[in-house]
Amino acid sequence: MSPLSTRATPHREQSRQTRARGVALRVLAGPLSNFANLDAADATTDLIVNVLIAVGQFQRDLQNELTADGVAAAEAEGPLPGPPTRADRCPR
Repeated sequence: MSPLSTRATPHREQSRQTRARGVALRVLAGPLSNFANLDAADATTDLIVNVLIAVGQFQRDLQNELTADGVAAAEAEGPLPGPPTRADRCPR
């Protein structure tokens, strides 16, 4: 899902290019297997692909947000107990 979740516009351009070459994206098993071609130009398939892209982008944004929150919380707690890390031992 990650490559598709970059943005919708590049996906549409990539979809046009692959259709021009005769390449089709087919799902062989799973919930999307009833779609004959996920790279088709019809409105229903376009909607499904755009929803998947939006969900993937949401996951990426949420993961980045949670990572930033975790780093901020760890920094707020102060240094970890134990011996200094290699970066702490090397003078700058």
